Amino acid sequence: MKGTIISSDVRLLDRWNGGLQGEVHSVYSGAIYLRDNHGRLACLTTAEQHDGPWIARIDRTSFADAAELGLRQGTAFFVNDSSALHCGRLELAFSHSRKWDRPLPVFPPMTVSTAILSTAKELLLSDGNDGGYKYFFQHKEPADLFATALRQRGQLLLTALRHSRFAEAKTHGLSLIGLGHGLTPSGDDFLAALITVFHLPGGPFPEECRQIGQCWATAADSTTTTVGALLLHTAAEGRAREPVSEFIAALATNQTEAILQAARQVLAFGSCSGTDWLAGLIAGVEAGWELIHR
Repeated sequence: MKGTIISSDVRLLDRWNGGLQGEVHSVYSGAIYLRDNHGRLACLTTAEQHDGPWIARIDRTSFADAAELGLRQGTAFFVNDSSALHCGRLELAFSHSRKWDRPLPVFPPMTVSTAILSTAKELLLSDGNDGGYKYFFQHKEPADLFATALRQRGQLLLTALRHSRFAEAKTHGLSLIGLGHGLTPSGDDFLAALITVFHLPGGPFPEECRQIGQCWATAADSTTTTVGALLLHTAAEGRAREPVSEFIAALATNQTEAILQAARQVLAFGSCSGTDWLAGLIAGVEAGWELIHR
């Protein structure tokens, strides 16, 4: 069955040009992860999802028929010189794909209204999913044991960051890797959000923080899921999915509706991932503002 890759990360297209082969790593209703023969992951997603690092969006609305297309774990794929990716009975042309590549926006200024950020936190509480960082900014302790551990360790990490105790922050971050449920555990999503904030141009976080992010990514190779490790490595490269950049950029506008609209796009990640990402982005920005203030 022929199809088209609508848009793709420019680095992924560069990787595919000239040919590549590998196999299917995992299959989900909205995404298929491919692992090439160098051990690197890429993700095919449906058309309605967002662009991002190592992501290719294709002209499909679902992978519910993956089995009929011969797409299962271990199925071989290859990219040939005709600019098409072949996997099972699926042939995806990418010679005319839109190339996605977006640098991170600048660190939000301290002029952002605290009331607007409070509204974003309220959205996290009302629309976020349980099990991770939904209650991170609330005084009430969550009932879920994983959520309690995630919150406690996250708070220790943020306290260390706010007081420039970066070696201590590194240790607390290591305790979060792989903690939680799912393809990308909540601890990984939260850390990836923080690492992204570390990389924002014009931000207050020193190079040491970006080195800590790289340390977390390296540790993830042996302590979390393969996709969770990819998430952390991507953040350590200073790259993020489109909705993450949109949310950071929206903060600088100081406009409530624009910020909330962007926050809802982040919340839409996965089952709980968006909740954890939004909490991490807000917490990271606030920690940065406190560093500036100090």
